[in-house]
Amino acid sequence: MKKTKLLLIEDDKTMSMLLKTLLDFEGFETTTCSEGNMEEIISIIRDQKPRIIIMDVFMNDLNGIELLTSIKSRKDILSPVFLMTSGMDMRKECLDAGADGFMIKPYLPDELIDWLHSHSIAEND
Repeated sequence: MKKTKLLLIEDDKTMSMLLKTLLDFEGFETTTCSEGNMEEIISIIRDQKPRIIIMDVFMNDLNGIELLTSIKSRKDILSPVFLMTSGMDMRKECLDAGADGFMIKPYLPDELIDWLHSHSIAEND
């Protein structure tokens, strides 16, 4: 069985590195993206075909909710499962935009892993 592909879109490089280590240890095939504009990130998603995307709402040059809305509206991307994260309570806005879940930072690693395992499906391709 293949590992579930996961894309982590997070502009805090320390957080990204720590999460990648945790997620890889938990058996996910994790790719990170910490920079880029909307079209570059969409291109990564199209190429990588992640099953799950964990995305920060507020990034340096990018609004995660706008990116989520753009990805959800595209016909050339099979819709992955989205978990949005933020230091502010943006749950309603994220869920209204089409996210499958929201976690406020800081969250416990166990909460994240439990959520991911309950939403992951191993890929068969």
